[in-house]
Amino acid sequence: MKKTLYPTFRCFDDAMDFISELIAADKDIGDLFIVHALCTTPAGATFAHAWVEDDRENHAIHAVLAAPGDTERLWVAVEPIADYHRAMRVQEFTRYTPEEAWRENRRTQSYGPWLERYIAFCADGAAAKATWTLDQDWTEKGEQ
Repeated sequence: MKKTLYPTFRCFDDAMDFISELIAADKDIGDLFIVHALCTTPAGATFAHAWVEDDRENHAIHAVLAAPGDTERLWVAVEPIADYHRAMRVQEFTRYTPEEAWRENRRTQSYGPWLERYIAFCADGAAAKATWTLDQDWTEKGEQ
C-alpha cells in the first residue's frame, strides 16, 4: 500500500520520547539505537533527521502524522532498516545507545542533534516542506 506520511517537525524529540516511553513501560531497549543523520529531500536539499532503529527486529521507527496539523503521533516501522535509509536518502548517520543519548541530552540540554555538522542543517527548513511516500507496507507501532 502506498501511504503519504507527514513529518512532525520534532524528530529529535520524537526519538527520545519513543525510548522514554518504552523505559516507562518497563520494555527491553537493549537492541534500540537513536539515530541522527543527514538526509536529502527528493529536491536535493540536505536536512538533519532522527529516528530509532531496532536491530533485533531490523526496522527503523519514527513518528509521523496522518494528516498535516494532526497532534497525535503515529509510530511507524519500516523494514528493513536499509530500506528506510534508501527512502530517506541518508548521506551519513550516527547511532547512539539510549545511555549515550541521555548523556548527550544532559551535556547539551537538547534532544539533538548533538554534532555540529548535523546542527548546521536544522535551521535551513529544507524538511519543512517535505513529505515522504514509501512504496511498501507500513506498520504502526502504536499511537501516542
